Formats: sequence, structure tokens, C-alpha cells
Amino acid sequence: MRTLLLDIGNSRIKWGVLDGETDGETIQQSQMLAHSSIAEHGLPTVTTQLPHDIDSIFACNVADETLATRLLESIAAHCGSAVRLAQSEPLACGVRNGYQEPHELGVDRWLALLAARSRSDRACLIVDAGTALTIDAMTDDGRHLGGQILPGLRLMAVSLASSTSDLPQINWSDSDSS
Repeated sequence: MRTLLLDIGNSRIKWGVLDGETDGETIQQSQMLAHSSIAEHGLPTVTTQLPHDIDSIFACNVADETLATRLLESIAAHCGSAVRLAQSEPLACGVRNGYQEPHELGVDRWLALLAARSRSDRACLIVDAGTALTIDAMTDDGRHLGGQILPGLRLMAVSLASSTSDLPQINWSDSDSS
């Protein structure tokens, strides 16, 4: 059983393959691709890098819905498997969403909470540094207390360089961290 895991972020798409034949817990063949590369070269930029022999596809998306829809349709056709898209829920896997409207919590943050809970039943902070820096708190009984979203490193550097007189502009490449 081979499962494709997709994370469609704000700046790039990351993916990996779980191979049940070898080790169902280790991601194999992980890669990433910047949105700018897809805009420049088209959807085949992604699909040509993906294996064909995929049994299931799980995805999360925080990017533009139009891009995600086109991308997921293309990947499903390439792999010959339906896509299951994760959504933020009120309660799952021992975690209670702290938002009054659960779907308003970004699915990437929701999945990070679920992953943290699967590893420990202790209170914790979940910090994710990508295009945005997110920090979420969870109690030992799995209650999400809420969190913060801040600009990521690239956004902070651009903001500081454009709003101050003595800080230089940093040149980033797509392979640099967000």
C-alpha cells in the first residue's frame, strides 16, 4: 500500500510517499516545489515527479482554492487514485478545536495539533515556521487553547528592509526557508 501525502502551502507544495511494503511510518521520496515553478512551467512540473503506483492520496491545502483544485485533479488523474482532503473539525483523535467556528482554524495548524497529540498526551506548544510562523497551545487533555499567526522569516525580512533605513534587502531563492 503506497500513500501519497500532499501539503499545499502558501509558497510551495511538499509531498512524500508512505510505502507500506517497506516501512509504513517513514516518508519516502519527499520533495517540494515552489508555486512560482508551477506558474512558470505548468502542472506537469509536479506530476512528472510523482510515482504512478499510488493506492491513496491524502492532502491538506491552505493555498488558493483554484490552484489546489486544478493541482489535485491533475495528481488524482496521474496517480489513478481519489484525493482525500483534510478539514479542520470540532473534535478528532483526542483534540478539541479551540475555535468557535472549527473550519476557521487553518487545516495545517489542525493537522499539527493532531500530530502532536499522537506523539504525547502532555500539554504542549506547536510551532511551525513557514510562510507564516504559527504557535498553538494545547492542554494535556487535548483542548486547543488557540494560537498566534505571525509573518514567517521571509515576510519579516522583507517588511523590515522596506520599513527601516539601515537593514538591507535579503535575496531569497525558492529553496530557502519561507
